[in-house]
Amino acid sequence: MERSLLIGVILIIVCLVSPVSTYTPSAISANPSATFRSSRLTINKVRHHIRSTPEPPSDNENNLAPVVILLHGFTGSTESFTSIAPLLQKAGVRCVAIDRVGFGRTERPKPLTLPLPEIPGRFAIANRIDPPQKKKSDDDKPSGLMGLVPTIPSVLSTTLRRPATISPRFPWRFSKYSADPYSSDFSVSTVIEVVKSLNLQGRDLYVAGHSAGGPIALRAFNEVDEAVEFKGVMLIAPAVLELEEDSDAYNQTEEDGASLPLSLRFLAFRTLLTLPDAFSIKVARRLVERDFREAVLAQTHKSISEATVEEMVDKYSSPVREFPDEWDTALLNVYRADFNAKDLVKGRKLLESAKERRKKIMVVTGDEDNVVPVRASTRVASLLGVELDVIEKCGHLPMDERPEELARMMIDFINDK
Repeated sequence: MERSLLIGVILIIVCLVSPVSTYTPSAISANPSATFRSSRLTINKVRHHIRSTPEPPSDNENNLAPVVILLHGFTGSTESFTSIAPLLQKAGVRCVAIDRVGFGRTERPKPLTLPLPEIPGRFAIANRIDPPQKKKSDDDKPSGLMGLVPTIPSVLSTTLRRPATISPRFPWRFSKYSADPYSSDFSVSTVIEVVKSLNLQGRDLYVAGHSAGGPIALRAFNEVDEAVEFKGVMLIAPAVLELEEDSDAYNQTEEDGASLPLSLRFLAFRTLLTLPDAFSIKVARRLVERDFREAVLAQTHKSISEATVEEMVDKYSSPVREFPDEWDTALLNVYRADFNAKDLVKGRKLLESAKERRKKIMVVTGDEDNVVPVRASTRVASLLGVELDVIEKCGHLPMDERPEELARMMIDFINDK
């Protein structure tokens, strides 16, 4: 889920949509049962998982429906859009969602590392150094800075169980990918190439990003490409503002109530990322390996139904269950890529660049978002020069909590000339 120690820095996703005269939205059904198919597509040498809806029905074959590219947030996936994509399709919009590298079911590339000698009996030794323990309760888990500092036994046991986590890494430029596949630039390039691979160029294109998908959506929106140009962008609970510039926009206390300032947690985690993965894997697992039900409840409005909660728990936890030995290092690679990125336009400069395009932009949030507070989305909308749309009785996940209302907003945005 998207609630993490560095919520103000890593969160990303944006939703982009724009008007089309050839399509008039039909009444949006509350039953999102249309197909949202999974498929695999190799982009930039990485096997990506995408989900897409069929072409919406049309009386005129020459009138092609608008397309919205859906980008999920931090630790989300294409599963984030299973409720809203069928609604948009029924209303005349084709949807394509992409699992960013490091999340969902997209391939998780491994960096080149120096091989290490095999240690006989390493698993037994690891179990003696740091015996596997039962899952700790929240009261037993370390908080504050101690929650970020790895213990010597945990580092040694991780090294023995997974030697690659301590092995020296080569820069990504020496790999077959030539660039860091976990970086924001790689994600933006993937968005553009997906549009081309599916032959969607030349149509009315929009990009939509939720939470940490917001910055990616904005960068794709700002990208200059002869064949692909987005007519609009929609930001859903956007985690765009940077901690250094707008620290007052985010909640400063930890989820467990500890008083360690967000800036110090940020610095501590960033320092860990300069070390081999063996030092930070436990931190990555602490961010995600938690009670998913509690995580969902913490990010949603109190009025959400029990059935919806259970559905969300299942779909947001499924990638973690499917990739038990890969998701933690991939998560660290995503953090590391953004922290180490040079000349990456962020925060207010990113918003300023989008505003200068003088194209359609929408910002929407839930009225009780505890992850990206309403004040953060309000500031984003103000910096972009647009009004903020607020969904009542909604938390951080409007695609799941209020899919019908969000779908109507997106359709109105597309058809607003």
